[in-house]
Amino acid sequence: MTHHYAYTTKVAEIHEPESYVDASHDAKCRVVMEEEIHALTENETSNLVDLQKGLKTIGCRFVYKVKYNTDNSVNKYKSQ
Repeated sequence: MTHHYAYTTKVAEIHEPESYVDASHDAKCRVVMEEEIHALTENETSNLVDLQKGLKTIGCRFVYKVKYNTDNSVNKYKSQ
């Protein structure tokens, strides 16, 4: 029971951003966003192009998560 309480307390201390605006104010989130964009570019799974006249964009968004170790310490910040 104490283990679960400690984990819940630790999770409550760290804020997971719910939007880009929130994440852009957090240096750790900015780093993981840059890493994700770099990975998409390196793997050639995404690229930026000019939008052709008459076409609409496809929306996307990052999901921000904090991953924990079994001892409740932060393992990593992640954006997907």
